[in-house]
Amino acid sequence: MGPRVSVLLPVHDAEETLGESLDSVARQTLEDHEVIVALNGCQDGSADIARARAAADPRVRLVYLDRTGLVPALNEGLEACCAPLVARHDADDLMDPERLEHQLLSLERHPEWTVVTCGVRSTGVGTYEPGAGMLRHVQWLNGLTTPEDIRHARFIDAPVAHPAVMFRRHVVVQAGGYRDGDFPEDHELWLRLLEQGALMGRVPPVLVDWRDRAERFTRTDPRCRDEARRAL
Repeated sequence: MGPRVSVLLPVHDAEETLGESLDSVARQTLEDHEVIVALNGCQDGSADIARARAAADPRVRLVYLDRTGLVPALNEGLEACCAPLVARHDADDLMDPERLEHQLLSLERHPEWTVVTCGVRSTGVGTYEPGAGMLRHVQWLNGLTTPEDIRHARFIDAPVAHPAVMFRRHVVVQAGGYRDGDFPEDHELWLRLLEQGALMGRVPPVLVDWRDRAERFTRTDPRCRDEARRAL
């Protein structure tokens, strides 16, 4: 029997936050999980941190890639996942101890759901303070409480926070996994799944610290600009 949940964690040069992020996974009340760390061309100490964790905890497994980008890292990490359920997590975010348990139970109670998200809180890395726009965005996300809310919001912005979701692996794989292009890869996947009739639910508690900083991917990558979202 394999683990009940795989945590999919792509990493590129995240030595400042990776240790804390992995600590938050290790504290999960659901101990029957694995962590797939997809090391994406790291040039800093991230690989050393990950190797030390893998040596200390057999649930942590490493996937090594050349610097190929986020989407290949996600897809190769997804291929390495052994569990039927995959929880996304990022190297600069933190999860509350009961996150995996809450989301696992919700997908067991709702076999019709493909994806389940949870409440998120916007916090900063170090001394960085999230701006008013990010706080409004998080408030909007947390207000989408039903599958109908999430579906209706899909053309406004990504209706779920990527590092706060758990999904059924086989459905995402059958849909073709993540796609690379001039668009945000998570929003494209959610639109594709919703177009196929998938339902996305939400557990009420706030279970993820979605941490903000100036060099955050969504701030710096041109695929996340407003024009790319509108074209998508």
